[in-house]
Amino acid sequence: MDLQYILTVNLMVISALAIVSVLMHMPWRDNLLWLAVNTLVIVAGLAGMHWLPDWAALPTAAIFIPFVLAPIAATTLSRRSVMLNKPERAAVLARLAAILHPADRTRFNAATLRALAAPTQAARVNALLDLKSGYLKTGASADQAAQLDVLAARHADDWRGVLTLVRRLPVHSTDMVGLEIRALGELGQIDEMARSYDAAREHLLASDGADVQLFVLAFGGKTNAVEILLERAGGSFDADTRRYWTAIARRAAGEPEETWRPTFEALARSGEHDLLRSRASAKLAEPATPASADLTPAGARIIELALMRFERYRPAKPRTGFWAAPVTYSLLAALVAMHAWLTWKVSGMKPLPGDQHYLRALLDLGALWPPAVMERGEWWRLLTATFLHFGTLHLAANSLMLYMLGRPCEDGFGWWRMLILYIGGGLASSGFVQALWRFDVTEPAVLVGASGAIMAVFGGLVGLRLLSWLRHRDVLDRRFLTMVPVILAIQFAVDLSTPQVSFAAHVSGFFAGLVLGLALAMTLRRREA
Repeated sequence: MDLQYILTVNLMVISALAIVSVLMHMPWRDNLLWLAVNTLVIVAGLAGMHWLPDWAALPTAAIFIPFVLAPIAATTLSRRSVMLNKPERAAVLARLAAILHPADRTRFNAATLRALAAPTQAARVNALLDLKSGYLKTGASADQAAQLDVLAARHADDWRGVLTLVRRLPVHSTDMVGLEIRALGELGQIDEMARSYDAAREHLLASDGADVQLFVLAFGGKTNAVEILLERAGGSFDADTRRYWTAIARRAAGEPEETWRPTFEALARSGEHDLLRSRASAKLAEPATPASADLTPAGARIIELALMRFERYRPAKPRTGFWAAPVTYSLLAALVAMHAWLTWKVSGMKPLPGDQHYLRALLDLGALWPPAVMERGEWWRLLTATFLHFGTLHLAANSLMLYMLGRPCEDGFGWWRMLILYIGGGLASSGFVQALWRFDVTEPAVLVGASGAIMAVFGGLVGLRLLSWLRHRDVLDRRFLTMVPVILAIQFAVDLSTPQVSFAAHVSGFFAGLVLGLALAMTLRRREA
């Protein structure tokens, strides 16, 4: 297997998906630099494969790693630091992202977070207003200056001001939509909050949608869902923030004061962050009115639908660590263990020309060789082949995909359905390749790799989201489904252009997983609000 070729193609595929995602879900004029960088990755990959086939991955990775991967990682870590109330770290990471990807949006984000790293509430407000003055003097976007006004009001704990200023913005970014919804909740306008959420949810990105979901469920009084959401988020929120939102949900649910007032009193007295101390004090001074007192039937229905979206197909109890996805992690461990066994076996063999000693070891451990299955009855090879890989890069690529797809799949389906998807899809994939040889459609070849089973996991996810969309017409399901044809087109184009990759295994694995996913999704208990 040409590792340079495979690595180059994988980097090009990631950039292609990044381009498609922007064109489908974001304003392309605001992301011209991002589109240009990812296009350059594809151009470098094509040029490398044509003129430097033995080193094609080097020019591609030299662009992809610093200008695509590193800015994404820095931005993600910066956002996480904001949620953990670590503003200094967030500002440093945002600055790094702006250096690597100096688009207007990333530079504005870095400047804003630098202002928010000021040590006190008053200092942060002043820093934001100073930054606004600087932007206006340089003739920068008036919209950005207006957003700084909104953030200054938010850090002054002036939620009525936040609401007024957000509604003056000509265009609402997803961050501003989230602030508008939270402002309505903090001001006790729960019905209007619900209607604003319903109007905006189609335009929210996934990351912002998670924050807004927390606001809606907490101010809507859905205590159990808020506790589960915070537990699922793990270390994404600091302890005081988790306590604040749990108390908000209990208060909005109309629970007795002793269940939430002590939390606000403790936060107001000794909370780690000044803004939370201010918020907790404000809540203690306000009358405790349950959310239901402000909700019309239409608003109540919107919050119930938000709860149903959150609870749809989730595990009965939240799980963390290994138990969050035991089948996925066990499969990953099995793949690594089999590769370690293979490496040990190869190291003890006498060298043979080319890759013959490697192929010999793969066959000994269970690689799919169609004549062996048909002529010697070694049907077990249909399954064992899905746990073997030709080289460390092959293993790493499949392990990454299994990690990315397996966890949401197992979260949606549960552990035993996930296991059925993986094993059933892997067997179907290997069986289809075997059948093609049996009917003289293809020449026999040694087949190894988990990619057919992983494509089945992806197909299962598509089946789950398709059934969910048919039942609920949820915009998030629709967004996922609109990306599926693009992902498949890119994947199958790569398969057909890469001789070492089995197109038949991938396409059969996907459609087997799709059928299994639809069938298994119908066995799930549908949760209602």
